[in-house]
Amino acid sequence: MIFYFSATGNSKYLAQKLQDITGDEMYDIAAELRGNCGYTLADDEIVYIVSPVYFFGMPLNVKEFIDRMSFNRRPDVDIMINFGTLPGDAIHAFEKELNAKGFNVRNRYGTRMPENYIILFRPPKDDRMVHLLDDADRMMEEVSETIRSGCVKDVGIKKNILMNIFGHIARPIYVYGRRTRGFHINTSCSGCGKCVDLCPEGIIEMQDDAPVWTEKKCLRCCSCINRCPHKAIEFGFLTKGRRRYHNLRI
Repeated sequence: MIFYFSATGNSKYLAQKLQDITGDEMYDIAAELRGNCGYTLADDEIVYIVSPVYFFGMPLNVKEFIDRMSFNRRPDVDIMINFGTLPGDAIHAFEKELNAKGFNVRNRYGTRMPENYIILFRPPKDDRMVHLLDDADRMMEEVSETIRSGCVKDVGIKKNILMNIFGHIARPIYVYGRRTRGFHINTSCSGCGKCVDLCPEGIIEMQDDAPVWTEKKCLRCCSCINRCPHKAIEFGFLTKGRRRYHNLRI
């Protein structure tokens, strides 16, 4: 089973590559959280979790999913993370959550992908984006060899004490920040409502043909900003004039 969370397509792209290797079913974590998160594994079936890195750690909805998911037997789990800058303490955070559930972490995979946190960073230009995605493809080739051979091996994961420190510093900013009050629309908004469908938490509603964020905090996945067809959603003045990003290979 392949479980993934993806806001702009990076994790979904990797999950699709993983599906090509394993033939396993893919499950969208945002959708699965609306159910009971209970699953039946076949003999020797591996659980794969594919996730982006948020603020050098785990997205809060992925953490919630791991806390809630249950299986008919103790699973072996492979973790696959992707990040725009640095992985920080993400792998350790995943291992800690999974070990607390009594699951066995087998392999760890990681790769850099095009940056999509538009609130702080400018998404890469096309040539840089292609380069990063090609690098991810090469990482997936190594992952394929690892899975098919039955090896236990980390791919693209390097332990770094400094990155772990970054993770501990950034985590409270993410957990206790994430205010939605900076989101607003510009004059390009057509009232199409696509942002309502895109929001993994379901906290955007259309009121008077304009999106309204109904909660004080959100995941900060930036799906609404990046994937608005009219580039109509902004966050304060930080995103004005910045190109948007979504993975064009899915």
